[in-house]
Amino acid sequence: MPLPRILTSDRPVFALIVFTLLSFADRPAVADETVASYEVRLGITATTPARLEEPVEASPGSVSILTEPEIQARNPVSVTEILRDLPGVSLQESGTMGESAALTLRGAEPTQTLILLDGIRLNSPFRGGFDLGNLVVDQIEQVEVVRGAQSVLYGSDAMGGVVDLKTRRGRGSFETSLTAEAGNEGSVREVLSVGEERPRADYRLTVSRTDTDGRFDRDRFGASAFSGQVGVPIRDTGRLQFISRFQIDRKELAIDILPVSADTVQVVFDQNNELQRRFVFHSIQLQHRVASRLELSWKAAVVNTELNWDNPADSGPASGDYFEKTDTRTLILDLQQNLLLGRSDTLSFGIERQRDQVDSTIVTFGSSFPVDQSRGNTAYYLQNLFKREDRLVVQAGVRRDENESVGPVTNPKISSAYQLKSTGTRLRGSWGTAFRAPTIQELFFPVFGNPDLKPERSWSWEMGLQQKFLGEAVLLDAVFYRIDYHDLIEKSPTGVANIGRARTQGVESDLTIHLHPTLTAKTNYTYLKATDRTTDEELPFRPRHLGNIALLYTPTVHFIAEMTIHMVSSQAITADFILLDGSVLQDRSPGYTGVDLSAAYHLFGGALGLRESRIFVRIKNLFDREHQDVPGFPAPGIQFWTGVTAML
Repeated sequence: MPLPRILTSDRPVFALIVFTLLSFADRPAVADETVASYEVRLGITATTPARLEEPVEASPGSVSILTEPEIQARNPVSVTEILRDLPGVSLQESGTMGESAALTLRGAEPTQTLILLDGIRLNSPFRGGFDLGNLVVDQIEQVEVVRGAQSVLYGSDAMGGVVDLKTRRGRGSFETSLTAEAGNEGSVREVLSVGEERPRADYRLTVSRTDTDGRFDRDRFGASAFSGQVGVPIRDTGRLQFISRFQIDRKELAIDILPVSADTVQVVFDQNNELQRRFVFHSIQLQHRVASRLELSWKAAVVNTELNWDNPADSGPASGDYFEKTDTRTLILDLQQNLLLGRSDTLSFGIERQRDQVDSTIVTFGSSFPVDQSRGNTAYYLQNLFKREDRLVVQAGVRRDENESVGPVTNPKISSAYQLKSTGTRLRGSWGTAFRAPTIQELFFPVFGNPDLKPERSWSWEMGLQQKFLGEAVLLDAVFYRIDYHDLIEKSPTGVANIGRARTQGVESDLTIHLHPTLTAKTNYTYLKATDRTTDEELPFRPRHLGNIALLYTPTVHFIAEMTIHMVSSQAITADFILLDGSVLQDRSPGYTGVDLSAAYHLFGGALGLRESRIFVRIKNLFDREHQDVPGFPAPGIQFWTGVTAML
């Protein structure tokens, strides 16, 4: 019998497992160490809801936070794994690891959902949105999701909400962490991280390599990533930090969709479809209180992406070739000043300058479609955050964006929350407008573009409550919302035009129950009704019902286990799909239920000089259920990963 691939690999997975197991035997655990838990933790702060560092429970909006212990409990590889089970979040993953993955909030399009990295926008100026499918989770310390209109602070694309990925900084004494893991489908991953905190500087640097053969022939994915953060304190009142991220990856695209007729497409295996991507991110950020009442929050960043898509024609009459090379660059300068008017009143005002550059060439069926365009956007924003005695919060602001392509756009918003001390009930509500500027592709793509496009616009409101029971053993959060869209950019006989109208409305509920000191349950449910107001039909690719149940079990300081159940209802589709097995998918894509498991065993200390060791395992799609997030693209079957982390 041949040895398993993990034992014959040239990567050091097996060696590290043996190394770690040997270190377990010599030293007892330290009693006061603890493992991850997602108990209700007061005092967690977030910067995304108000562009200020404020306690999460003080925000008058709909906010979800994932902290580092919660992220580590799932032992994730990709960012999509930690976002899927949040309320209001829908992920459309086109099959296996490395395929494109689009995230939407409250039924908005992916182009209407803003993705940030440490407060810097990542959405593509060419196509809009941001592809999360190839983004590995290295160095992500906290995830902040703010649902609802956020153009008042973040400008274009923030119609459904904002997702902000926060990178990890160096803390404590010098630490080296080495992780190695392997799984089925030829999956192997290694991560090396070093960091420390000193009086004059702190740093955290991480490098990783991820490889998998995938589910099908020609389905391989490989990614190399580097991320780092270096911080320098400024006296006792500020910090200057440098943040960088670099990732290069290659993905074989096993599945393709070919048109059969005007309303029917066929799913086929592709013989030679391949995608190569490169992502570079650099940012300098300053937080500094220069006077007792004046604080600066300045950011400068450059975001570069390169995409090379190579798909020569396959055999068969319906097959065509497709080649694309697209390079984008975004430069951002954001100067924000916070004026502390009093202990309960903060006035923020800022200027943001953004410059986008796109150089793209697409060749298909013998025709070339080049785009070489740039544009700028200058924004001015003003916000007042007022808090009184931890009972009343009012957040109000306005932002004006002056875009070179579509002219000026102004967006206001007001949010408020009030705490009833006698019952522990917190009531909140908000109203605001938002917009999305047309992408450079929509404006300038040869033949099909329309330089006269206007921005997409929306107005929205929400009302919610938060209630605690049995002290803080039970926490319920529920909200009803509605968003009305107009001037949506859709295809027309002459290309694209502002001809669409839509409405999304629904309910989001989130319940946390501490059943026992060792067992916590979290569940959420999202109901969404999304309607095309020009046809009165259901908007496609939007599940009406989404639900998640997570159980976290921590019986000792050594062991942690989590089970997550995902439930997704059926969704409308835009065409009939002839699937790989010959069956036909009509009208709707079926829903599904999936179960994921993760577990880890920690040991604090070891004979080989280890500070901490951890063996972990995770299983995705435990019952091997066949399902598709995106019609025609089969999701992975059961996926099993196991690995170790050794900390020096």
